[in-house]
Amino acid sequence: MQRYNLQSSLLFILGTAVALLTSATSSAIAAEYVESVEYGPLTIPMTWNAQASVFTVDVNIGNTNLKLIVDSGSSNQVINDSTARLLGIDTSKLPEVGKGKDHAGNPVPIKVLAMLHASMASHEVTLNNVVIIPDNPDMSKLGIAGVISPQLLFDNPIQLDFAHQKWVVNPKTKPFVLEKTSKAYWYKKNKIFTEITAETRAPVLAMLDTGSGTTKFEADYLGRSLKEMDCAVRGVAGCGKGQRDDTPTRISFAGKELTLASVVLQKEIRHSDKTDERALIGMSILRFCSITINHRLDEQIGIACMNELPKN
Repeated sequence: MQRYNLQSSLLFILGTAVALLTSATSSAIAAEYVESVEYGPLTIPMTWNAQASVFTVDVNIGNTNLKLIVDSGSSNQVINDSTARLLGIDTSKLPEVGKGKDHAGNPVPIKVLAMLHASMASHEVTLNNVVIIPDNPDMSKLGIAGVISPQLLFDNPIQLDFAHQKWVVNPKTKPFVLEKTSKAYWYKKNKIFTEITAETRAPVLAMLDTGSGTTKFEADYLGRSLKEMDCAVRGVAGCGKGQRDDTPTRISFAGKELTLASVVLQKEIRHSDKTDERALIGMSILRFCSITINHRLDEQIGIACMNELPKN
């Protein structure tokens, strides 16, 4: 079965746009992104896409059904160009917030739409400040129209229960019981970080990225080397894929001791200004976990995982 690495393609398309949006208007956008559910709980089914190693949700916009990646690593809601055209959006009239790079490394404009009205699981939602990116071949082959950032959609307690393939939204008055098996941190750019330990080394900070199928480490942290010709070493613009390493890697995460059959090595991993950030936790781990966010505060975020990772 052919597999696709959507994360590396999306990362360098979105990088410039996310930086511009969050650095200029971070607090204003965060306040506008979310909405409150006064009834509940609301349960949104998630579907595992084995080819891309991500979960998707069904979103209806203008009577058009779309599949969006559930991506906690994104600071914005995202759709691609062809989806915008399908929805009747004239992107030529939208403001350009910067330049990104497409899947081939070519410069492309990044546009932003103020809002889109949508529905999920028969509940009306509003997607604010939607970034429109160029079409990506891998996404198109899989019928994926874009990305949805779960932590920015609702101003309510949410639980991403990947083990049971459901995204639950509770009323504000009914927070979830947190399983405090791991420290978690809410970063100013609307990202979630936690600690992870690999190969009995010192703990490092890692972003929780449900839009990435793989878990990544800086090569130096694991004491492993990158190939000289690998783009992660040379620092080629738009290189986010890194180098696959099939050495079994023992990790300690969310109170569990696990062994990953493979990881991705990169020269540097940086999604914050924290000097101890040296990893990214993707769906190779998170597929069998749940992330609970009662409020955007460090002490109100919980992570829990199954005792063992299934072999599939």
